[in-house]
Amino acid sequence: MYRSWLVAPAVVTRLRRSSAALSITALFSSSAICTYAAFAWLPEILQDVAGSTPTEAGVLLAVTGVISVPGALIAPLLVLRLRNVGWLIAVGVLSFAFGYLGLLLAPAPLTLLWVLLIGCGSILFPVCLVLINVRTRTHGGTVALSGFAQGTAYALGALGPLLVGLLHDASGGWTLPLLFLLAVTLAAAIPAVTLGRPTFVEDELGR
Repeated sequence: MYRSWLVAPAVVTRLRRSSAALSITALFSSSAICTYAAFAWLPEILQDVAGSTPTEAGVLLAVTGVISVPGALIAPLLVLRLRNVGWLIAVGVLSFAFGYLGLLLAPAPLTLLWVLLIGCGSILFPVCLVLINVRTRTHGGTVALSGFAQGTAYALGALGPLLVGLLHDASGGWTLPLLFLLAVTLAAAIPAVTLGRPTFVEDELGR
């Protein structure tokens, strides 16, 4: 039986000792930054770098939302069934990375493809939500990890659009903002390696 402090509020401060908790938080934060930045700025990016009309840019933004729906439905099942969830995380990371890289290098010819990839990258969002449950053994552990991971991720995610806007204003273009989003996406590859191992937060904190 796990110690009583695992269900106490103080466990939130101890989650920094858990690699699983930190990895989920980092992955969730990266996903939130990239997703919120896309919702806020993708239409303007498409108009400026790909030559899309305002109507086309709005439709393409809607495509990112539509394509994310199947992923949100399938992700929980895959997280529960896959022995190594790192592969699923890698798919989301690579989707985001190739989407933003495509907008950097060849935005106009394959605009729809890059938008579809960015939409597929949002599969990381439901993956993180499910991981909060499957990587904890107790109700208290789940609540603590949920507050820690989601609180951090949503706070950083809210800063994503602001940072992208500031980088755009400072550089006068979208190259620097897209490089920033690409870097944030690639940073999520580190949690993918860590979360590939089936570890539990309570086990790590109890050592």
